[in-house]
Amino acid sequence: MKLLFVVQRYGDAVVGGAEKYVSDLASGLAAEGHEVSVLTSCATSYEDWADVYPPGRSDERGVTVHRLPVRAARDNSRFIPLHLRAVDVADVPLWPWAQDRWSQMMGPDLDGAEALLDELVPTVDVTVVVGYHYAHTLRLTRRAAALGPVAVIPTAHPEGAFHVGYVRQMFEHADRVVCLAPEEGDLVAQVHGVGHKVRVAPCPVEPRVQPGPAQIDRTARSLGVTPGRYAVVVGRVDPAKGSDDAVRFTERYRQYVDPEFDLVVVGPGGPTGGGGGAVFSGFLPDDERDAVVAGAAVLVQPSYMESFSLALIEGWLFGRPALVQGA
Repeated sequence: MKLLFVVQRYGDAVVGGAEKYVSDLASGLAAEGHEVSVLTSCATSYEDWADVYPPGRSDERGVTVHRLPVRAARDNSRFIPLHLRAVDVADVPLWPWAQDRWSQMMGPDLDGAEALLDELVPTVDVTVVVGYHYAHTLRLTRRAAALGPVAVIPTAHPEGAFHVGYVRQMFEHADRVVCLAPEEGDLVAQVHGVGHKVRVAPCPVEPRVQPGPAQIDRTARSLGVTPGRYAVVVGRVDPAKGSDDAVRFTERYRQYVDPEFDLVVVGPGGPTGGGGGAVFSGFLPDDERDAVVAGAAVLVQPSYMESFSLALIEGWLFGRPALVQGA
């Protein structure tokens, strides 16, 4: 079978649940003998979509990857006010021209995507577009659907952006909508009325090798914390992901309950080092990240914006209790 994935970011330097899901899916299908291609950006960060990878074609673990530069890095001083207006479901919906501008600024707005899509889609059995609210999904699904079968993996969750009119149009053009959990499928069906297109394919989580006590202790000590005496957050350091809340809660917990209890935040986007009970490790290799999670007293999932948290599920595989965001 020949498949084309269209996704916002792709590569070993990218940290993100949806991106990891696509990477594992694409490379796994390629290993089973399928012919798999990916159309993506040169970016590693969704903050501004700045180009990091070189543009062009490469082979990565048996997957043919086509990377395109963005037309312009996102100006958040202009985008954020429009985004807040777009996602306010209690307000009057944006006019179509404003929705179009919102989708473009959301990014990644890929230079040359239309021409490359026209070239690739007719050569594959199905095009799989990932992430419901990104520019490539909102702006390219209709074009791809005119050239061949299209499935959308929306990674949807109940938030303001899910109600924007352009999102409904995207679902209408898709032939199938693949959801990672039954609750996600129910959400898509209820909000956008495309339940007949929904298929649920549960998101797989690979078994993890339990780190040994020596590895857990060694990794914890390297970060200046004690096994069993810290909480851990795994994910991008971003207020929308709740990382700021986790730091504030840890400060209060140390003040009123246990002054020796720490928080380890594993992920890109924040400071490095520590202070006030919070240790920011930055990106860690998989074995070190697993050791940090396995040695934690509790895994915290503080994100306000989450569809299916791989970090949460991986924490459960190590038997870690979880504290999750009620909002």
